[in-house]
Amino acid sequence: MTNAQPPAPHRAVSDSRRAFWTSYLSLGFGVLAGESLAAAAYFLITPRGAHRGALVTIALVSAAVAAGGVALGGRLAGAGILTRRPCYGAPTCARS
Repeated sequence: MTNAQPPAPHRAVSDSRRAFWTSYLSLGFGVLAGESLAAAAYFLITPRGAHRGALVTIALVSAAVAAGGVALGGRLAGAGILTRRPCYGAPTCARS
């Protein structure tokens, strides 16, 4: 006879929400990083234009911030901040 108990239902929901928010944040920040790198590449390829140095800098800083967001996505999702806030209009709110 064992004392093993199945996981509580609310814990499974919490794990699925964490997985959702982790993937959601990682995808969003990943897209931002890709767009920022594409913009920086465009600005470098077409050097004739106003303020190219500033635009390249802004695009690269945005890409660096987005890469940090991808790296911290799991930590942000696990903090519980995202699951406690109301989500207006999101498809996942209908199930909660």
